[in-house]
Amino acid sequence: MIKKRIIFALLYQDGYFHLSRNFKLQKVGDVNWLINNFRFGSTSNYIDELICLLVKKEPTIEDKKAFIKDVNKLREKIFIPITLGGGIRNLKDASDYFNNGADKISLNTSIFQKNLTREISNIYGEQSISIMID
Repeated sequence: MIKKRIIFALLYQDGYFHLSRNFKLQKVGDVNWLINNFRFGSTSNYIDELICLLVKKEPTIEDKKAFIKDVNKLREKIFIPITLGGGIRNLKDASDYFNNGADKISLNTSIFQKNLTREISNIYGEQSISIMID
């Protein structure tokens, strides 16, 4: 029998984590609220993987830095595989995510840049890339 896996996804925009309800963002709270109210340290014992996606349409460098900072704060409380995505336009963006704890990255529109996907997989391995299309 195949074991069921629980994969929890959080969407991030403008300093807050969101959940998706019929493709509409529902604000959950900032990283401190999430840690305190979701008790992420103990809740993570019941999930197999965490996906965090930066969902701002055109994220700036500052948006990406804030996203990484908040994800790193979450990572202090959990020990499960993490997939990070959103705003990956080049190898540096992917490397920033891997260097900040991502086990995998999630690509969306950048999958059409064949060289980027190849570059990332040559360095981090093919298993390190997930493709997500809405």
